[in-house]
Amino acid sequence: MSYRSLLVAGLALIVVACGSDTSPEPPAADAPAAPAVAEAPRSAPSTPSKAAGQDAEVTPRTAPAPEGYDEEIHAWQKERETSLLRPDGWLSLVGLFWLEGEENTVGGVPGNDFVFPKAPERVCTLRLDRGPEGPIVTVEPEPGVDLALAADDEEGGIAELVTEPRRMVPDTEPGTTRLALGSLRFWLIERGDLLGVRVLDRQSPALKAFEGLEFFPVDPAWRIEARLVPKEGLTIAVPNVLGQVSEQPCPGEVVFGVPASAGEERRELRLLPMDAGDQLFFVFGDRTNGRATYGGGRFLYAEKPDPDDPEGRLILDFNRAYNPPCAFTEFATCPLPPRPNKLPLAIEVGEKAYAGGPAHH
Repeated sequence: MSYRSLLVAGLALIVVACGSDTSPEPPAADAPAAPAVAEAPRSAPSTPSKAAGQDAEVTPRTAPAPEGYDEEIHAWQKERETSLLRPDGWLSLVGLFWLEGEENTVGGVPGNDFVFPKAPERVCTLRLDRGPEGPIVTVEPEPGVDLALAADDEEGGIAELVTEPRRMVPDTEPGTTRLALGSLRFWLIERGDLLGVRVLDRQSPALKAFEGLEFFPVDPAWRIEARLVPKEGLTIAVPNVLGQVSEQPCPGEVVFGVPASAGEERRELRLLPMDAGDQLFFVFGDRTNGRATYGGGRFLYAEKPDPDDPEGRLILDFNRAYNPPCAFTEFATCPLPPRPNKLPLAIEVGEKAYAGGPAHH
């Protein structure tokens, strides 16, 4: 399956499962956090010329905040924390293993290709067949091991024991095969030409060690009225933490002005979004990255403009900017800010860096 299909499917799962931008997407659908196809970075599309954007010049304008706005943002922040504490959330991840050979053994001791925590000596063998119609991975359970299909519920139940070889459906297809072994859950992920096994523990130490998120003070001035300027055929080069890059379709430029609270001369800025159903999805960077915020940028959603609005107006609320999954675990595969989305100023609102996260990016 192409990365474009993977991204669209993953973003749809995020919107449905998380109520827009209130939480990170389920680990089974790592997409926006998922990634791409190129083996090495390619050049990003150049920033459109001034001439191309002259019809989109804007005056910096703060969108009036609705009544109870601060309480609304604080409620969203609380939902962010709640989502991270789910037993199948990003803090539950404990492993990510990439399939290389045709035979990959799984167990709890050295000598296996993939060593899982809290697992018996040998759990199963994963056989990879790269046929002409695409790769197929088959799980062959070890006799006597209580390997099961995970039930599709929040209680962490099981559907049936796995005693015979069966195909593992990857997360790029409907009906992803999720296997259960005690408190562990694992499944197959597909990232471009890479196939991996992602593992979570519903009793992960990171869940118990979570001490909460930090946020900048809410600043309504960063709830900004912006404009979407459609650009037919526009694409954006999206890199990821695996070193891959993919060209993604982009509906146009989102043009907005810097609020006076930024403490510098007002200017016009642009961001390039990806399509996420009824919303636009942004991966952006700014000068707080690697200091007060996560080094790999932040995510932001915005409702698409009303199709009947000739000016293409929308709201960018940077108070809702939040960390990608890679801020919390080394076992995610997140996108990084495309070159045009690295903003030349500090945006001191939204979610701050997670103190307990891995030290990368």
